[in-house]
Amino acid sequence: MLLQAIGAVLPAALAVALSPFPVIAVVLIPAGRHGRRDGPLFAAGWVAGLAAVAMLVVWVFGGADDPDSPSSAIADWGRVTAGAGLVVLGVRKWRARPRAGEEAAPPRWMASLDDTSAARSSGLGALLSGADPKKFALTAAAAAAAV
Repeated sequence: MLLQAIGAVLPAALAVALSPFPVIAVVLIPAGRHGRRDGPLFAAGWVAGLAAVAMLVVWVFGGADDPDSPSSAIADWGRVTAGAGLVVLGVRKWRARPRAGEEAAPPRWMASLDDTSAARSSGLGALLSGADPKKFALTAAAAAAAV
């Protein structure tokens, strides 16, 4: 049973872990003014954001394996809605990409990593992990598979 849960969660966990956002932040935050303080706080915020999403999913979809429970219908419609939302976000991102010859501007969060406060560093970690639609969907899928 434990091996089945690990097997169900592992692909989504790897996709979240290998995301470029934490890699970029792990490179840029220690180079900042308060890197020794902000690096662990960013990591703690990142884990807290993922944990919050996982707890929300477990709370909402806790009884989803029972076909007669309302959580089962919510889970089914949640999957459909999340998939459609990710397709729409993908199309919007594709259309907003820089054209050939144009230079892409760096994201605002990346420019602000040089001089951040302790609260902002941990908040940025939580925001980049919990509020990113792709990571939200992957974490929700992993948590739902483990339930």
